[in-house]
Amino acid sequence: MISPGKRADRTVLAGLVALAVIVFGVAVRLRLPGLPMGDEPHYLALAQAMVKYHTFDPTPVYEHRDYWSYYPADIDAHVAVVDGRPVPFHNLGAPMLFALPFLLWGRAGAHLVILVAAVLTVVNVYRLQREHGIRTPYAGFVTALLVLGSPMYVYASMLFVEPLGMLALVYAARVLLAPAPQAWRLALASAGVGYLPWVHGRYAIFPVVFFGLAWFCLRGHGRLVLAAALAPVAALATGLEVFNAVMYRSLSPAPGSTDALGEGLLRQSPLRGLLYLAFDGRFGMLSNFPVLVLAGAGILLCARSRLNVVLLGLTVPYAVLIATYPNWPGGFSPPGRLLSVTVPLLAYYIAVLLQRLPSWPLLVVAEVFTGYAYMMSLVSDVHPLERFHWLASPGNTPLARMADLLGTSIDDLPPLVTAGNTIDTAAGVRFTLWSLATVAVTVLLWQAARRAEPAVGRAPEPSAAARDPDFDGDHVPVGSVIDSAGGVVVAGASASTGRGGARHL
Repeated sequence: MISPGKRADRTVLAGLVALAVIVFGVAVRLRLPGLPMGDEPHYLALAQAMVKYHTFDPTPVYEHRDYWSYYPADIDAHVAVVDGRPVPFHNLGAPMLFALPFLLWGRAGAHLVILVAAVLTVVNVYRLQREHGIRTPYAGFVTALLVLGSPMYVYASMLFVEPLGMLALVYAARVLLAPAPQAWRLALASAGVGYLPWVHGRYAIFPVVFFGLAWFCLRGHGRLVLAAALAPVAALATGLEVFNAVMYRSLSPAPGSTDALGEGLLRQSPLRGLLYLAFDGRFGMLSNFPVLVLAGAGILLCARSRLNVVLLGLTVPYAVLIATYPNWPGGFSPPGRLLSVTVPLLAYYIAVLLQRLPSWPLLVVAEVFTGYAYMMSLVSDVHPLERFHWLASPGNTPLARMADLLGTSIDDLPPLVTAGNTIDTAAGVRFTLWSLATVAVTVLLWQAARRAEPAVGRAPEPSAAARDPDFDGDHVPVGSVIDSAGGVVVAGASASTGRGGARHL
């Protein structure tokens, strides 16, 4: 017999999947009539080279204009020359996944790969929350917020690699945090993370981080479990180095861009880069997807938890490292691109805050923030070219359209980095104000949430749901210690997570 909790989970999850399929599918449908943009046609050219010419060199596709089937205009070849041989700028991981669907259904087949990855990410975002004490309504609500108002929506309809990274990371986090992880799940998570540098060189740090987190989380689970977690990621990471050494005569994880284009990390201050990545009006994560601001208070609420070690371990090293990349917007790019891979991991923190501080005004604010981001993203689906900007672009075009419709000057509020990758005086004032406002909101929400559950002794620890397959998030087995509403609860005789029958530590 299916327990009420499991039945509710299945119903909510089915609704979330339906929502994701509909909104992501509509976005794909809106974008398909237009030309692929940015790196999209070049990923397709690589996939086409694999299936038509059986080579990793896309030169024949460019020379014979095979790409005209999806990009009927002249295009610059993304090809470098190493030892007299043409080699692709882009890593091969995504085009290898696109190859067979492209052979069967053309460009739409490649979109199907990304769409499936995006929907599976939605499933895993919800599961991650439920496995760590977030009750069904909040887990469903926060997942829906991210489906509509985060980079999960933006990149689900495009042929960029970000949804592949999102799926690999959120699944890896779930598996590492399981109290009794199964070897096959660990191997799958390890293989997913190990494949990420094949997808894009900037993901090369994730195998290193995963290796360390696996050792931290699994060292007491036996050699077989540890081997299942470490062997696939080590094999794939080593395999990429061998491939790059042969193909590019380089050990760089992204030799096409770092060697051929002269780009690379550790070339600007990480503090400056993080400021740009967070608040720039065209590319910034928080200026374009403000609901993610709520994650800051959730992080503080979970400051001493093992879960925090894993989620922030997968997030912070990458964010800091990528902030040292002078081409932090990603070239001709949509908003939030370089940090978007970490967004699904932030869902738990938003849910912790909302569950810990059950305030209808806060829920309304979250909905307004999500509606703002969704409308801006939808505008850039209706007008696909307007989703992309250069660093030299004068502003955020979809936001300007929204401002005109509303009769406001809201598009003048976000700061902009100059074309020379610097901040002028006016932008400096705005960056400062945005930073101070974000810190103030984070601290105020954190303090309010702490007062909402007085005398909380420590941060949440995972995971009641994982320990008990019948856990439904609303009732707790007698004597268990769980994370409830962001706090640690010792269940009393009534075994309820409400005020009665439970004692908050």
